[in-house]
Amino acid sequence: MAGKPKQTTAKDKTKVSAMDVCQTPPHALEPLYQYIPKGTVIWESAAGPEQLIVQALHNNGYDNVIATDLSYGDEFNYFTYEPEYYDLQLTNVPFSLKYDWIKLALERGVPFAVIVPYETTFAKDFQVLFAKYNGKPHWIEVLSPERRINYKMPFMNW
Repeated sequence: MAGKPKQTTAKDKTKVSAMDVCQTPPHALEPLYQYIPKGTVIWESAAGPEQLIVQALHNNGYDNVIATDLSYGDEFNYFTYEPEYYDLQLTNVPFSLKYDWIKLALERGVPFAVIVPYETTFAKDFQVLFAKYNGKPHWIEVLSPERRINYKMPFMNW
């Protein structure tokens, strides 16, 4: 049907979806480094099998990184697990769960940075979250990278 809007199908939050295992290239983090002081305890909550974000953080002097992922075991399910202490959550969210992921991050109240498709911020689901949580307690900001982020897709490589 022409003109049909994109829809995200509700996914099972207890299983890793193969198409959500998209690895993030290191340059995707470049716009964030100026906002993250060294020594920050960072939780990478969807680190994936290759932990590319974790490696990029380590390569840029961030040594306090907690890496978890549902694929590491049920005990690391983002929706039921949270580290005892962290200063910032930084992750490339599983896109099929992006609004649920963002909502929980907002509810937890700890600063976070999530890498999501640009159009996410224009969607109704995001606009509802923005209206409810912006400034309570943190302000929501949107950063755009200077260059395109090409993810390493499952079964396709870069």
